[in-house]
Amino acid sequence: MQQIVQNPYDPTFGRIPQEYIRRNEQLDAIGRQLDESTGHIFLITGPRACGKTVMLADLSLSYQKKKDWIVINLSPDIDMVEDTVYLLEKKLHSFSRRTVPADQKMEFLLAEAKKKKKALFLVDEVVSNESMHAFAGRFQIFLRADYPVFLVMAGLYENVQDLKNQKSMTFLYRAPRISLPPLNLAPITVNYMRVFQVSQTRAMEMARLTEGYPFAFQALGSIWFDHPELNDEEE
Repeated sequence: MQQIVQNPYDPTFGRIPQEYIRRNEQLDAIGRQLDESTGHIFLITGPRACGKTVMLADLSLSYQKKKDWIVINLSPDIDMVEDTVYLLEKKLHSFSRRTVPADQKMEFLLAEAKKKKKALFLVDEVVSNESMHAFAGRFQIFLRADYPVFLVMAGLYENVQDLKNQKSMTFLYRAPRISLPPLNLAPITVNYMRVFQVSQTRAMEMARLTEGYPFAFQALGSIWFDHPELNDEEE
């Protein structure tokens, strides 16, 4: 019975596929500043399908492996302060029964965490809403109080800009903004050559079709993998 090989490409939103072209330059630059505590806030922007969510997922997996870090993945679609409390309690195995506001619980938990760990908050699909404002306001307070807290946010340029323009959010202007350009076509070409065993010419034609968009790279690879008849080249 022929063994079924799983498709190594995955255009599913936000997942890290098996075949993945890592943005080493941007990720390494952020990682250096996180590890050295020389940067505390980073803003990742770019158009849709440019790989912002996968880049956050990469950071999340990398820092979950570090013993001196706590990683908190948040969404602005829900109460971010409440969600932070819930996730910190789970990760620290510390549950407070005191009836106090969520922001006070958050401070209590971060004070407990700072004894041994740094806290990395990752926020995807940033928008300017009440939940985001409340969380960012609390984060700014903890940062001023010298807590070891770090924040990486990703979103469309216009949404990030809208958030920064809010009256109480202007401190975000001091954060470096990392714009994600299209991927270089060379590693896409090499990837398609290796996976599909096609010529450089054919792989380069495929790479050009993606225009360097990570989603297009995954989508085209997935289609090509599922339809091996497309791989036939004329002699």
